[in-house]
Amino acid sequence: MIFGGSTIWGTGSADRNSIPSLIQKKINENLSEKIKVINYGFTTVTINQQINLLRTVALDSNDLVIFYDGGNDIFQSMVNENSDGSIIGYNQKNKLDIYIQSVKFFLSNNSYTYRLLSSIRSNANKSSSSHCDESDQNKSKKLMEKGFDSYMSNIKLARSYVQSKDAKFIHFLQPSLFYKDLKYSEYEINIINNSPLGVNKCKIYQQRVQQGYKYYSDKYKNSLNDDGLYNLVNSLNSVKNEQEYYLDNLHISSAGKIIVADRIFEE
Repeated sequence: MIFGGSTIWGTGSADRNSIPSLIQKKINENLSEKIKVINYGFTTVTINQQINLLRTVALDSNDLVIFYDGGNDIFQSMVNENSDGSIIGYNQKNKLDIYIQSVKFFLSNNSYTYRLLSSIRSNANKSSSSHCDESDQNKSKKLMEKGFDSYMSNIKLARSYVQSKDAKFIHFLQPSLFYKDLKYSEYEINIINNSPLGVNKCKIYQQRVQQGYKYYSDKYKNSLNDDGLYNLVNSLNSVKNEQEYYLDNLHISSAGKIIVADRIFEE
C-alpha cells in the first residue's frame, strides 16, 4: 500500500508508468509471491492527511505500507506557514488569490507583453524584494525547524500505527529539482525561475523551499539509523545523456519514475 501526493498518484505519466504500477511490474517479474500493489496517492496531500487515510484502511500482518512524500510537506510548512494544516485547506481559504496567481502564471508563459511589463515592474521594485529576503531569514529558519519536527513526528506516528497492526512500514523522502548537486540544465533553470510558489511575490518563498529541502534532507540523514527510512533526495542527480527527469520542481517523467520505482523495489 503506497501513500503519497500527486507524484504517487501518477501526475506526468500514463497509469502504467506511475511509481506504484512500475513497482507492481517489478514484483511480477522478480518475485514468486503474489503481491498486490495499491496506489493510495492523492494530489496535494501532506503526511498528516496520509495518516488519516491510513487509519481507514484494514491492515494485517502480511501488509507493507510505504509512505513516499516530503515535497507537499515542505511547501505547506515553508510557503503556507502551517505544518499541521493542508494545502487543500489553504487553497479553500484563499480561492481568489489562488485564481489571480494562476492567471498571472498563465500570462507570464503565454504573453510577451505581460512578461515585458513584469520585467519593468520587477526592476522598479528590486530594492523591496531584496529587503524582503533579508528580513525574513529568522522566520524561515523557525518554519524549517518546526516543519521538520512535525514531519518526523508524523513519520514515527505512522510507523507506530502500522507496527501496532503487525504490518511493516517503510518511508521514502522524495527527490526535488530544488535540491540537486549537479549542474542545472537550461530547461531546469527555466522551471525554477518561473515556478509559482504562493500568492505573495516575495522571492523568499523560493528560497524557503530550496533551503527547506536541504534542511530536511540533512536532518533526515541523521534519522537513517531508524529502520525503514530512506532518503531519495539525490536519487535523480546522475543525469545520463543529458536526460531531464523533472517536469516541474517536483513532478518527474516516466523515465524518472523508473529510477525511483527501482530504488523502492530494491529496499
